Parts: sequence; structure tokens; C-alpha cells
Amino acid sequence: MRADSVFQFAALVFAAIFAPSISRAQSADSYLNVNAVGTVQATPDMVEVRGVVFGTGEETSDAVTKYLAARQSAEESLKELKLPGLSVKGTGVQIGGAGVSPQQVFIPNQVPNIRKVNVSETLIIQLKGFEANKTSELLTTVMKVVDGGKEAGVRFVTPPSPYRPSTIPPFVTFRVSDTKKYNKLAYQAAIKNGKEKASELAELANVEIVRIRSVDETSVPTMVQSNPYQTQLPKHSSSSFSEVTFSVGLRLSFLVKPKE
Repeated sequence: MRADSVFQFAALVFAAIFAPSISRAQSADSYLNVNAVGTVQATPDMVEVRGVVFGTGEETSDAVTKYLAARQSAEESLKELKLPGLSVKGTGVQIGGAGVSPQQVFIPNQVPNIRKVNVSETLIIQLKGFEANKTSELLTTVMKVVDGGKEAGVRFVTPPSPYRPSTIPPFVTFRVSDTKKYNKLAYQAAIKNGKEKASELAELANVEIVRIRSVDETSVPTMVQSNPYQTQLPKHSSSSFSEVTFSVGLRLSFLVKPKE
């Protein structure tokens, strides 16, 4: 037998003998996976009041003129309140038809008879810098904003109808401005929760945790809203002056080894 053939045969024998032990060595690492949730509560430090300014006319130019006048009147009226921490921003102008009945909208193969043009924009009026422990003063300030806006023609309530389910948030919501801070705290709480779960399971399994191998973000289980007319709130906000919840879901994988 030639030398090169002998060498190849020896290599095959070596691989056949030692391959299983190498495979076991490569798969010797054991992992422990847990799902964790981190939740923190934050007190709102910002109020948002949503109102709509609009202009309606037979012609688009007429509707635009009335809308611009309504917006200017609203801003001037709110500015006259001289409230510290108050700001106003628009969400974008919308142009649509006015004077269309709900019955017309749902008649198949029929174009509704649009009698007028409506130009509108939702304004978000923000109040920041209030003291959380002075609820009565805060509510008084919010009512000043609402009353001042109403006098300028701002519409604050859009009632739901059987033809269009209400997915519009309450016109007054309480929010947290520094969401980054509380999201970070929620992540820290989730990591802590995951480590505690892993320690308990490792003790039961008689293994020792070496280190965290990987961390992946997962969804947090929430209550499913079955009511199609349920109002939707912006994230990290509340319709009442109460604590806002920040939740984070994580999947942690730990490298473990048998206890010595």
C-alpha cells in the first residue's frame, strides 16, 4: 500500500474514533431560557388637550380662509391666557367634504353629493411643568384652556356614531414627557426579573449560572379590547390623572453548567 493511501486510511480511522467526542464537546454548553417582564410606574408631568379648528365653505378657497382665521383666533386666545409651559402644535391640515349624510356614504356604487368643502386641523395644546401634587390647580388650568379654546371656536369633542366607531382619544390626556428615562428603568426591571427567575430555576435544576448569553425583546401580554368602539389612547398616556405604566418584555438566555 502506498504511503499516501496509508495516510488517508489513518485519517479516516482517526475521524471515526474521535468525531463523537468532538461533537459532544461542541454541544456541551447548556442554556437556560426565561421570559421576563419589567414594569415601572410614572406620574404624568404633561397634559395634552386636543381640539379641532376648521373652516367650511362652498369653495375651497373660502374654506381655507375661514380655517386660517379660526387657527389664528385659537392661537391668540390661548396666548392671552399667559400660562407658563403652554405650547400649541398642529397635526396637519385635512381637506374633505361637508354636508354628507352617513346614509349617503354607505350606499354602494353611488358617489356622495358633497355640498361644501371642509378644511380642518387638530391642534395639540400642551401644558408642562405643573406640580403633580396640586391636582385642583391643574384641573383649573385645563379648564381655562378648554374655555379659552371654545371661545375661539375650537371644537373639543367629536362624538362617536353608529356609522363611524370612535377611535379618537379623549380630548384631555395626561402623559409622561421623559419616556426614555422610564423605558430604561423598565428594561432594568426586566433584566432583574429575568435573573431572579433564572436563579430559581437553576437551583431546582441543580446547575450554576455562568453568564447571560443573549437578550431578545418580546411583546408584553396585554388585555385584548373586544369593544370595537373602545377609545384608543396614545402610548404612555392616561385619560385620568393617574400613574402611567411602562412595560418591557425580554427573553434571556443564560449559559449554565452543572454544580461541582
